Amino acid sequence: MKTSLFRSAPQAVGPSCSVEDTVTGALCPASQYTKEKREEKQMDVTTLMQYISYGLIAIGVMAFLVSAITQVIKSWPGLSKLPTSAVVLVLSLILCPAVLVAAMAWLDQPIQWYMIFASILAAFIVALVSMDGWERLKEIWERTGYKDKK
Repeated sequence: MKTSLFRSAPQAVGPSCSVEDTVTGALCPASQYTKEKREEKQMDVTTLMQYISYGLIAIGVMAFLVSAITQVIKSWPGLSKLPTSAVVLVLSLILCPAVLVAAMAWLDQPIQWYMIFASILAAFIVALVSMDGWERLKEIWERTGYKDKK
């Protein structure tokens, strides 16, 4: 048995490809395998974009809920003196993990520590969207001339 120190060069014709297939340019199963792998990678990007869209929708819905609850809380007597930014931040820090726990319970999935951590990070993003959104709306409202005259 003779062994060589060098590997043999890869052959252009695989075990399931014939010479005619190689000459005519027909797809061999090996090249079909790489084409399927490329399509699978494209599907991963599609799935990733779908999850990003779901995340943006979730942030938007949570920001709307936080904003609506903030407006209700700020109308209560005694709580109107609280800074709106603090109310929004506390609400988002409470609601985001609560919604995560409710969603995971509904889906019958276990809750991992990093999910709670991610929901706390998302709470800051939700608070930022909620605070900036209401400030912009307030600014537009004041520009229209409908101010309280006291």
